[in-house]
Amino acid sequence: MTSKNIFLKLAIALISATIVILTCVLILNSIQGRVNWVLIVILFAEASLLSSLIKTLQERK
Repeated sequence: MTSKNIFLKLAIALISATIVILTCVLILNSIQGRVNWVLIVILFAEASLLSSLIKTLQERK
């Protein structure tokens, strides 16, 4: 396994953890009746970045 693949997997893991945390925050905010549109936009951007990293990792295998 090359070091680039290790860094890609690490980036995927960190972004996945960030998405989980932001999703929990979004759920808690929506339960309280608040909608944070900036958080929703950030979640979509993180998901897009995660998708790109996964595609890159699959192409390298």
